[in-house]
Amino acid sequence: MLNKRTRPVNIRVSQDDFEKLREACEKMGTRNVSELAREALRLIVDEHRSVPVSGRDAIACLNDLASRLTDLQIEVERLKALLN
Repeated sequence: MLNKRTRPVNIRVSQDDFEKLREACEKMGTRNVSELAREALRLIVDEHRSVPVSGRDAIACLNDLASRLTDLQIEVERLKALLN
């Protein structure tokens, strides 16, 4: 059963960053930036990572997550090619 989403979380990003996030949505198959952010945050929390204490720590965590998502996408594409 899905938890009802009742609490908003807001962040501001530059136009360039927003475009990169939209591109990531297309690559990862998420419906929108909000879904991408929820999934990214859920992964961080599910891995029992400590809460970043600074912006740099948060950026490092997000960069690590982006790298992992890229690796996953590459693996999915490789497996799709094997099935064709």
